[in-house]
Parts: sequence; C-alpha cells; structure tokens
Amino acid sequence: MIVAVIFTASINRFGFFNSDLHVAKKTLLDSLFVVQKIAMSRADSANSVTFSAINSYIDIRENNRSVQFGAIDYPQQLPSGITVTQGVDNLAYDKLGNTAASKIVLSSSESSLVITIEASGYAYE
Repeated sequence: MIVAVIFTASINRFGFFNSDLHVAKKTLLDSLFVVQKIAMSRADSANSVTFSAINSYIDIRENNRSVQFGAIDYPQQLPSGITVTQGVDNLAYDKLGNTAASKIVLSSSESSLVITIEASGYAYE
C-alpha cells in the first residue's frame, strides 16, 4: 500500500504521466489503425488514402477529402497543450496497408513521446 502511494505521488510530482499526452497518443495510434484499415478496404487502389499529423491536428484523407469513420470526423484536434513537434504530412498508404516508415513526436510542456510507424503500417510508442 505504501509503495503504491509513493509511486502515485512520484508520477504526479515528476510528470511521468501526462493524461492529455496519453489521450493524444491513444488518438494518434487509433487514427493510424483507422487509416490503414481504410486503405486496405478501399475498392480501387487508385483512391489515395493519406494521413497527416501537423501542429495540433490529425487528419485522414481519401482522394484529398477528410473522412468520417463511424462517429469520428477528421480532422481531429489534439488536447489543448499537446502539439506535434515532428509530424508527417500526406503519408500515403497502399491497398496492403503499407506506408513509408516515419516517426511522429507528440509534446506537451512537461514531456514528449515518439510514435514509430513501420513500413508495414504497424505503429507503436
């Protein structure tokens, strides 16, 4: 019990856990999964499917138009105070879900994290 209290206090005191940054990471990873799914499900490989993460926005575009996926409309704005300090613009996905290997850096005033995108389309922190 004491260890849990010390651990929680350490996280809050030293900023090891930033909830807005965590939400932004989850939003970004979910969006990367969605763009790959859209690219793989499209009927015509001539339809371009791209992903962008710039400043404080994430966008998925098909044929140069932002998409709607379920109840989610793109572009999406990241939580206040979170920015993309190293992003991608118009990262293209093919019908197999492949893309160019890339890195995206999300930053807050307290910390930052790197999302890696493999050429296969797999993304992780």
